[in-house]
Amino acid sequence: MVYPNTNVVCGAADVHPEAVSVLRTLSPKFFDPGALDANRHWQVSNPAAGVTIDFRAAPSPGGPTVTIDAERVEKFTNGSSVNSNAKYSYDLTKLVPTSLTEYQTIRQQNGAGAYSTVTFDTTATLVSDSGSGKS
Repeated sequence: MVYPNTNVVCGAADVHPEAVSVLRTLSPKFFDPGALDANRHWQVSNPAAGVTIDFRAAPSPGGPTVTIDAERVEKFTNGSSVNSNAKYSYDLTKLVPTSLTEYQTIRQQNGAGAYSTVTFDTTATLVSDSGSGKS
């Protein structure tokens, strides 16, 4: 399940970070033009969960898409963290991203001051849309 605030809840199966990068944008309310401030910025945050996401949107000339830049920071109580920078091309007609790139760094505390770091560099492009042409 994907929520408009980009939270993703998957069943008991393991979901890879690359898949979550795509899944979190699939809510039809992922981009809400009404949430933009005067600088074409909006923020989603949950201080209790340690998550803050800053978005900036720029219209694409001559088309029904916007370019969205996002910075996501998650801090966990155990000292672990997730930082990501993403760029989306979002189709305002279809309400889906047509492309995305995300660079994500996961820093996990393993105890006694030891950390492991994993980096994901994800690129995805919408190749076809089975819903296009349907009303």
